[in-house]
Amino acid sequence: NSKELIKEGFSKLSNQSVMFRFLELKKHLSEKELKYLSSPDGINHVAFGAIFHDKEQSHGIGVARYIKTKEDEAELAVTVIDELQGKGIGKNLVKILILYAKRAELKYLVGTVNCYNNSMMSIVKKYPNVEMHIDTGNYEIKFDLSNITEDTINII
Repeated sequence: NSKELIKEGFSKLSNQSVMFRFLELKKHLSEKELKYLSSPDGINHVAFGAIFHDKEQSHGIGVARYIKTKEDEAELAVTVIDELQGKGIGKNLVKILILYAKRAELKYLVGTVNCYNNSMMSIVKKYPNVEMHIDTGNYEIKFDLSNITEDTINII
């Protein structure tokens, strides 16, 4: 069940990773947050998860999601468990999210990235014409999806 995968994945995040994702320190996700995060509708709230399967069970290792904030714009967020960061999982989740957003005819993906989140910033900087503004220790980023083609995504 996706709620349990999210709960388990959250338990594998360091305080720093929690801060990078939620921009505040949380010890756990509330039932309301778990219900919301595990209930995307595929239109206004879209999520893609990375799951590791072993012989016994499945383990949530990462998730990328967007939530529409305007007709042509959505806010994105990406999280990968600490032990698997730096292995391309976040980069590939961002690629999938961008492709889906383009096919859903969104024009922009926006987000907030902690200025110390070097992993996410290295992903963002690979894309053409991403607007970035610093505000209170965070980067406000805006992907212009019209400048991103499937060919661009394939070489990143």
